[in-house]
Amino acid sequence: MSKQARRAAEVARLIERYGLGRAGHAHFSPSSSAGWLNCLGFLLANAGKPDLAGFDAAYGTVAHAIASEWLVAVRDIGPAGAAAVRANALGKTFTENGFDVAVDEDMLRHIGRYVEWCSEVETNGDTFVEQHVDYSAYTPIPNQGGTADHFVCEPGKLTITDLKMGTGIRVYVEKNTQAMLYALGVFLEHDWVYGFQTIVIRICQPRLDYFGVWTCTREELLAFGEYVRERADLAWRENAPRSPSPKACQWCADIGCTARSEHLETLVDDAFDAVGDMPEDDMSYDPKEPSVPAKPSKKPANPAASTTAMLAWRYAHRGMYEKWFRQIGEELMARHEAGEELPGLKVVAGRRAFNWVDPEDAANWLTHGADLTEDDIYTREMLSVAQARKLLKARGWSADDIEKIEADLVMIRPGKPTLVPDRDNREDIGDAADDALEG
Repeated sequence: MSKQARRAAEVARLIERYGLGRAGHAHFSPSSSAGWLNCLGFLLANAGKPDLAGFDAAYGTVAHAIASEWLVAVRDIGPAGAAAVRANALGKTFTENGFDVAVDEDMLRHIGRYVEWCSEVETNGDTFVEQHVDYSAYTPIPNQGGTADHFVCEPGKLTITDLKMGTGIRVYVEKNTQAMLYALGVFLEHDWVYGFQTIVIRICQPRLDYFGVWTCTREELLAFGEYVRERADLAWRENAPRSPSPKACQWCADIGCTARSEHLETLVDDAFDAVGDMPEDDMSYDPKEPSVPAKPSKKPANPAASTTAMLAWRYAHRGMYEKWFRQIGEELMARHEAGEELPGLKVVAGRRAFNWVDPEDAANWLTHGADLTEDDIYTREMLSVAQARKLLKARGWSADDIEKIEADLVMIRPGKPTLVPDRDNREDIGDAADDALEG
């Protein structure tokens, strides 16, 4: 049997064992691409694991459904149709993956910003909303793709927009693999009609006020496709190598990964080699990088060797381990509840909470039985700015009117200095200070 035939037989065997996806998603899904592109072993290690998505994912699913209906109404009917969609959704509660998601003014305001941004794309071509795209031409198994939120095809140009409703993780547009996979799927289906030369990729994360735009060429997108082909073929193998990194480990459900454990040992070891030997943990892809990043080399311990660059590299990995330990804790609790003993650990009750059985009965006794006054037992606190905004919006005030009112009433305090990746679109504190002085 030839090498090609053996590989085909192995692919077929793995399809029979793992199928083509789980929970309605492809194995090579765009949303998990940061995992399987950056860590080859991620794919099959997570194939049988439950989805880690929680309430935020359910919130996003509901918001995407409303946004899709809203965009179609704008495209096909106009402002009146959009207003009807908004009015119909407001106040409803949807159950998604076991979570109840209420549609309020705040959600609709952010969806409206996304819809407006999409509607601003000028086109001489065609607009598509919530369309399934397939890029199986670049994967070893069929039926691999995802759903693109919004894209516009016109002669020579593709503009694709991806909506993100989360607030916990800021998503960056430059070389974003999820959006690039959507673009690749659109390219494969529509390029023969439009002859795309320029691909504009946009990510809208309205709740974080992020509207990112990045442009690549036809050649760059096709180069990414070949990178996907290489990585996907290597990932669709049992015992594929693992390459821990913040992005690769972000949605990994494999808490038994030994590579991640070894990586942690490297991070806590005070002896790294030169910074130049450290692997890149980029949030995007680079086809010039080796398929599997090299592990940082070590040298005899030297506590004084903790340079700024080394500390920054370690700090960038903090989130992956905080998340990992949370997963391990949840798994241990589940095993304890199933009857397993936990060597060296025990489960105890957390800090107790005290609440009144009936607040009215308690207040009556405190005022009459203990001779306390209402001022003694009740506290009064003004609502926050955020709560006031929400209340005003519910009463029909527009965002512009609220902003004008707040100009005289609200004092803005600078946020606490926070470390973020240098690709973040927020202005560096030092640059902002310089601009203020120059102004």
